[in-house]
Amino acid sequence: MGTIDLKINTQGALDLATNVRFSQRTKHIDIRYYFIRDYINTIDIRLKYIPTIEMTTDILTKLLAKLAFELLRSKLGIISLTNVEPRM
Repeated sequence: MGTIDLKINTQGALDLATNVRFSQRTKHIDIRYYFIRDYINTIDIRLKYIPTIEMTTDILTKLLAKLAFELLRSKLGIISLTNVEPRM
């Protein structure tokens, strides 16, 4: 099995998954949800920060500004048909 890249666009989630520390803001998280740390240490999982603007999946999950939507749409290879003349 090869390396698994897990792309994250939240630096807080990345920090929480890789650093063992507790704070007032993380004390409510149940210990059983820290399983990702075990997988990072035992399986070849690599966490990688990706800026939100580059997260292609956001087009399916978030309301985006027009420019962000068009950028992500082009990354998926989808073209707009609004500017294409109809064939007859």
